[in-house]
Amino acid sequence: MTPPHGPGQQKTIPVLLYHNITREFGMGGVWNTPKQFRMQMEYLKANRFRTVPIDQAFGDFQERSVVITFDDGYEGIYRYASPILTELGFTASVFLITGYVGRSNDWDVNFGVKSKHLNWEEIREMAGMGFSFYSHTRTHPNLICLDDRQVRDELKRSKAELEERLGTEVEYLSYPFGRYNGRVKRTAREVGYQGCFTSYPLRSNAGDRFARRRHGIYIIDTLWDFRVKTKGGDRLSLLFEDVKGKTINFLAGGTYVTKRLQHLFGKPHSVSEYDETVGFP
Repeated sequence: MTPPHGPGQQKTIPVLLYHNITREFGMGGVWNTPKQFRMQMEYLKANRFRTVPIDQAFGDFQERSVVITFDDGYEGIYRYASPILTELGFTASVFLITGYVGRSNDWDVNFGVKSKHLNWEEIREMAGMGFSFYSHTRTHPNLICLDDRQVRDELKRSKAELEERLGTEVEYLSYPFGRYNGRVKRTAREVGYQGCFTSYPLRSNAGDRFARRRHGIYIIDTLWDFRVKTKGGDRLSLLFEDVKGKTINFLAGGTYVTKRLQHLFGKPHSVSEYDETVGFP
């Protein structure tokens, strides 16, 4: 059996990527029901897995260890995921979009079905329970489409606000849509991040601290798929999961394209409203 690090990659601790835990249907597929999430966590517990802090994602491989992460910081993490994780003795890291804390996900193409993000009170409560919080930028843009000043602003200001609000150093960043390039990685390093996470990069280097691969967990995943992503499997199964993840990650880029078209054709863009009211230097 091949470990779940991906075809041709060195052996690393699997890092799982979740988005929304919800009972509401979502078009993008990057969500899980509470029942599905519980089943997956109980599988880890039954197979004697333990969750480890996110910094160990960059260390040596450890048997039956896993890092659990959530992107976007949806309220469902507090309502559904955190009670399950706490009950089973697990913890997780959450990457927050600081401009949307406590607000609906207007940055996303949601076709009328909106989800709310965690508010600061919920975030602080979860931090007191052992959950950790890091940056997913201020407004969830496709960073490679921004100019140098905008990239630096997204990375630096989100880091600064989280550190001010939570009183802890924010060492890690998750790239929105998993998109990055050399310029984005260089800026992340310059503003003080110690490592960055992506989803399914077209090219992956397990030793790259600024492009750490994660395994996305989706609504279409069976328990067998989850097993492959955590314990490994034959090369064909790993290749299938790799292609599936890259396809879903590629399609997620449609959010950015659609929002740009809405902006160009006159639909108000919520990020502009945020920029006018945030008042954070």
